[in-house]
Amino acid sequence: MAHASRLLVCSLLLVALSTTEAFAAGFTFPENLTRAMGRGGAWIAGVDDASALYLNPGALTRIERGSLLLNVNIIDHDLRFQRNPREDRSNPLNPLSFEYDEVRNESRPYIAPMLFGGMRVGDLPLVLATGIYGPSSVGRLRFPDPPIRDDRSGDESLDGGQRYMIIEQDVILFYPSIAAAWRFDDINLSLGITGQLAVTMIDYNIAIDGSHSNPTVRANGSVTVRDQLESETYLTRTRLDVSGAVPTLILGALWEPHPRFALGASWRPRFTVRSSGTIDVEFPPDLRGLSDDGSIAILNDDVRLEINFPHVVRLGALYRHLGAEDREHFNVELAGVYEGWSVLEEYVVRTDVQVQLPNLAAHGDQDPFFVRELPDLRLPKQYRDSVSIRLGGEFHPLHHNPETPRLSLRAGGFLETAATRPEYAHLDFLSPRRIGTSVGASWNVLHRSGAVSSIDVGFSMIFSPDIVLQEGEGRYDLLVPLWICGSPQTDAEREYCDTVAPEDAPGVGQPVNEGRYQSHMNIFSVGLSHRW
Repeated sequence: MAHASRLLVCSLLLVALSTTEAFAAGFTFPENLTRAMGRGGAWIAGVDDASALYLNPGALTRIERGSLLLNVNIIDHDLRFQRNPREDRSNPLNPLSFEYDEVRNESRPYIAPMLFGGMRVGDLPLVLATGIYGPSSVGRLRFPDPPIRDDRSGDESLDGGQRYMIIEQDVILFYPSIAAAWRFDDINLSLGITGQLAVTMIDYNIAIDGSHSNPTVRANGSVTVRDQLESETYLTRTRLDVSGAVPTLILGALWEPHPRFALGASWRPRFTVRSSGTIDVEFPPDLRGLSDDGSIAILNDDVRLEINFPHVVRLGALYRHLGAEDREHFNVELAGVYEGWSVLEEYVVRTDVQVQLPNLAAHGDQDPFFVRELPDLRLPKQYRDSVSIRLGGEFHPLHHNPETPRLSLRAGGFLETAATRPEYAHLDFLSPRRIGTSVGASWNVLHRSGAVSSIDVGFSMIFSPDIVLQEGEGRYDLLVPLWICGSPQTDAEREYCDTVAPEDAPGVGQPVNEGRYQSHMNIFSVGLSHRW
């Protein structure tokens, strides 16, 4: 018992020390854990260690005395975007057509550790567990953001065609968790619950169009502000830095009507993370002089971000093939996972931001500056619910004894529907249709005490068809938050804005997400575990 207590103390210390930026957010792919990944994510009814607090807390009762495991995923996410050509009509005498280079995620590979520990309470059918982990996702992305070039021409390719969607992000989501499970031996049923905090830290960099003029004012009688959108003159790099936390839970159940069969289910309810922080603006070169002398300034930089996370339902059915002395030769599981991503229609950035701008029409005693309030920013996502079907299993060619295999080999695969609607495709958390295949293995060492230590490995490849948006198909429009009708400040502005149709607003109908998206993942996972 003292040995077990020391292991649990070490587990808790490692949990505390492991809260790093390697835990990330995002929209998930199957599946996080080394053993689960090696069998295609089909491990809802079969999970038998402390990681059950994540997949199915009801299965924690399979822990005989104690369980401790550390898993690390190494993810190579090859994410690419080729933007369609764009017309620039800011000079009607010399309109330009710009071709864009293909951009590629430059932040690879991505490393994500997770840690779990659990112990049975005396002779009771009660198991307690703790853990910390992030979702199976890639939260760190970086794309090209080259310096502005004043000597560009229409004959060259431009890098950074994605910058009005994303420049860089470092999204951290992790779940410090505690769990408990109780087994009702008379009916072979186990019920469990995991309580956790969803902790987020988001650093998101994007370019916006910083123009604010009346969209119908014409230069030389021919050019509107809509014609000048995406001009390098107004390219404004913007950084959002927010954090927050919200409690949530997972409920799980495991029913084992026969030694050969098991059914498992778990449910995580929907929750909303409300984060708060600041926004930082890097003004374009043409305006930095005004920024340096205070003519242009951010007077208040407080923002809040709301993101909805979905209901997640997991179901699994396990078959175990038993031989003499109930020795398990292999098992196979069919599982399904439903994720209700339709709750995420948009990111909502609520702002208290005020921007001071020069009043170019001021004369005499008039105020040389005016202040414009930044309206709430709404970034459309319009996700759909997704479903994945998973099939996987493992084979034990070598055994120490009937209860303990020496070598376990795994394989599996899955099909997953897309959460991303093509017209709203975006590089931050692209979720296309996915097809995955995986393999894995474990080598188990049996100690004299009866404890078992394992080295686990897994490898998965995830393929997705390209998403291609032709001209006119995109629905992620350019952000022009300082346009006067976004937040009219005076009676004159309000009177004018009443005459402007919504479809005439700058950015509306001017998508920045049209082009070809390509996504492919290779995931290697390694784990160490100890059971006693």
